[in-house]
Amino acid sequence: MTHQEKPLPIVLILDRFLDPNGILAERNNEIIFKDRGLAVHNDTSLIVDLWFRFVDASGSRCVWSWGPTDDYDDAEDLPLEVFDIVEQWVNRMKQRGELLGICMRREDPGLGIYIPEVDNAVIAAGELPDGVIQVIPKSPD
Repeated sequence: MTHQEKPLPIVLILDRFLDPNGILAERNNEIIFKDRGLAVHNDTSLIVDLWFRFVDASGSRCVWSWGPTDDYDDAEDLPLEVFDIVEQWVNRMKQRGELLGICMRREDPGLGIYIPEVDNAVIAAGELPDGVIQVIPKSPD
């Protein structure tokens, strides 16, 4: 019998200076804090007792998991309804002229926050993707 690993959770990737829990709390007509978690009330009356946890940062990107505890192993897939609230808030900031780079819901990209669907085009253009540390070979003496 082989060991089957748990798939990586669907997470939120957001600009480094934004806190998704703060975004949800700011929408206080839709959010009620409940036992350290959040109860989200929207048109579909979605109610959850989960919240965002900081996972990793690289460049201007941060990864946030969604779950009932601080343990990454307990992370659950970020519900689309919750992502929609964050994305709408970010889109309003962009409409006001804020310079924001990323707001994405996808499988955890792992260490370095390399996102192929974004970063491959950057590399093809001869540029360095956000968060990637350029390794310069040591010149021979």
